[in-house]
Amino acid sequence: MLVTPATTLLVIKRTRPGVEPYWVIVGGGVEPTDASREAALLREVREEVGGKAEIIGLLHEVENRQGERELFYLARIEQWDFAARSGPEFAMPGRGVYELDEIPLTPGGLAAINLMPPDFAAVLGQAVSNGDLLNRAAGLAAVTARPATADDVPELIRLWLLLSANPTTERQELTQEFLSREVGASLSMFVVDAPDRPGLAACAAAMVLPPTPRLRAHVQMVITDPAYRRRGYATACLRAVIDHARAAGCTRVELNSSEVGENLYRSLGFEPEPIWRLKTDGFQ
Repeated sequence: MLVTPATTLLVIKRTRPGVEPYWVIVGGGVEPTDASREAALLREVREEVGGKAEIIGLLHEVENRQGERELFYLARIEQWDFAARSGPEFAMPGRGVYELDEIPLTPGGLAAINLMPPDFAAVLGQAVSNGDLLNRAAGLAAVTARPATADDVPELIRLWLLLSANPTTERQELTQEFLSREVGASLSMFVVDAPDRPGLAACAAAMVLPPTPRLRAHVQMVITDPAYRRRGYATACLRAVIDHARAAGCTRVELNSSEVGENLYRSLGFEPEPIWRLKTDGFQ
């Protein structure tokens, strides 16, 4: 389910001959070419509403009448263009009319439409009524990253050690020396503070590389403390890195990724070519 910045639910109204109008959330099945369920969801968003979504997390899971497992995800979407939809179902004869609709994410807004499937509509209605859904979406939307300072270096080392397999003492010392020297200089690092204790929850960094022939930035150290995963912290750090690269005049943002971060990078517009690259129209 796609939540907009206006706290509305983006849904598709279906009108078919002989059937009362009903509404469905954006989504579909996993295709053989999809790398994961999350990748399938991002593809469906592109095909059905011409937009890009940021997945927040799994909201609900149910088994349908055909015995198939259906997973419902919560995601944010800021831009879309229904005229740019490309799903094959839109061209199939006899499928009826598809209309994009925004519904207030309130008990009254949900009650005003015939949302399908009914089981999910009931779960969604309860989550909206008790405030869980809005709190989850609003809390993630409010996450902001700040530039790292020299005072953050001990915590950056701690986060780095979470990804490093038994680094030698020499390597730790070299890493600490590098971060102390380059954070805020050649290395643009952004962090999110832990919400419940002193220290950091996540970080991401970028280094602007020499033009070849265009200016580009290479992303590294995208790390989240395991205690704070799935809260949008890494996303906030990476967005800040991208904004910094854009302001610096970079036309490409590149990174090397493991499978763990693939869905995050795809949700922000990165594509593997074969290394992950982001090309944004706003870049000069």
